[in-house]
Amino acid sequence: VSLMSWNIQDYKGDGSDKFQNCDFIKILEQGSIICLQETKKQIKVEGYISFNSNRKDSRSGGVCIMAENRLRKGVSFVHCNESEDIIAVKLDRNFFKFEFDLFLVCFYISPPNSSYAKKIPDYTENTFAALNTVCARLRQKGEVAMCGDSNARTGIIPDYVSSCNAGALHDIYQEIGLPVDSEEPRNNSDPTVVEPHSQLFIDTVINNQLKILNGRTLGDTTGKLTCHKSNGSSLVDYFVISSWAREHVDSLQVKEFTSFSDHCPIVLNLTTFEPLEPAFTLPDFANMPAGFKWDATHSHVQFKAALNSNAISEQLTEIVNSDLPITSEGNSQINKRMVECLQSAGRTALKVKKTPQFPAHKKWFDFQCRLSKRNLGRLANRLGNNHCNSALRKEYFTQRNKHSNIVNKKRNAFLFNLNKAIEDGHVLDWKKFKRLKQENDSSPLLDKFDLASFHRFFSNLYSKPSHSLDLTQHTQKVQDTPPDLDILNKPITHLELSKCIKKLKKEKSTDCDSALIPLL
Repeated sequence: VSLMSWNIQDYKGDGSDKFQNCDFIKILEQGSIICLQETKKQIKVEGYISFNSNRKDSRSGGVCIMAENRLRKGVSFVHCNESEDIIAVKLDRNFFKFEFDLFLVCFYISPPNSSYAKKIPDYTENTFAALNTVCARLRQKGEVAMCGDSNARTGIIPDYVSSCNAGALHDIYQEIGLPVDSEEPRNNSDPTVVEPHSQLFIDTVINNQLKILNGRTLGDTTGKLTCHKSNGSSLVDYFVISSWAREHVDSLQVKEFTSFSDHCPIVLNLTTFEPLEPAFTLPDFANMPAGFKWDATHSHVQFKAALNSNAISEQLTEIVNSDLPITSEGNSQINKRMVECLQSAGRTALKVKKTPQFPAHKKWFDFQCRLSKRNLGRLANRLGNNHCNSALRKEYFTQRNKHSNIVNKKRNAFLFNLNKAIEDGHVLDWKKFKRLKQENDSSPLLDKFDLASFHRFFSNLYSKPSHSLDLTQHTQKVQDTPPDLDILNKPITHLELSKCIKKLKKEKSTDCDSALIPLL
């Protein structure tokens, strides 16, 4: 099981939603369970179940935990009323094959010089106190794994209790029977310590007998830097876990620095005693046939000509003369061969629609924007590998500011011209108005698993009961064969089938039988 933690610094980038960017999604796919910070809105991604917590009356902050749909039965939400900057879920011990329930806590704590921290009295101290309370409460029910952006540069401050760094506290631990922490040092590429965040974070770790994994785990034995700003680099993003759960830790990796955020994604790999099985699966729609470009004047003539060709006619004759059983399997084979004939005729006579996997860039995102974005990505890769190079750092952030200015300028000019065209027309141009609406569309995405639940609910609702009905409980007399329903017992005629096909909407997606409606 792979856990990812990433401060994405706003869901928007380049004037559009980052979650519509295929490169951004590829990064998220490295984690089975994803913890995001600074989301700034409710996040919902197809293929994942999402839990969100956002600040009220503020556009800053926001934390989210997403889990793949195959894990949704093993992940449950845990209420954390102590702070809006903390969210938690429980990983069920039976589903994940652990000896204990593992509570995953995602948090974000703003820097002390931020406007949000300044306007709230004692924000830093209260948020760390809330994080300590949440961990202490959950530690009574199971083990805890904690991740997020603490904005705490802890250097190599010990995250354990020993007679050297806390003599009185060490004696208290021995008196109440708590095990003495192992004095295991950790490495950190960022030696700087910044108060008060650093000590408050270390106190939270020690109080709940947790261990920082950065700098002492396979894959990150040096304590790699996780944040790259214009004024320097630092380690402020952490993974912390209970001492008793560390035997399940396989590795910790700090991923490459990208232009999507100033922070690097961190991936923690956990091992289970048994392989996980998917809790729920849907039919595979990945290989469904593409649609065809249909012209109302010529396409039907060309398609009929292809359908009447010798090759297709021979295939149809074989299907008609085939001696397949009248069962579900036989019907499925006939349907498959019929659809193959229709598809073959369509490919011969019509042009195939090219459906992109992700929405294309906005119309205003022209060649200049794409070139600027490509240069920015290359500089980000170089800076991630050479974070000590001050000249490269300056070049990257200069290019990022230029890229942001280009994108804003292009988008504002596009919106200005679009509004001007609508206003000058005096008559509403619905095509332009729709384009303007799409530019600001932020409607939530309906997950296909929500559709599956919807379908399953109504299938069960209208399905026939398995047990026989007790007719004595019904007061109405039910006729064996109602006279007005005799037509249902007669064979379906060609005319009835033709009328039903003509009522179908051509632009709707195909069903599992892969039969495209326009071809029918």
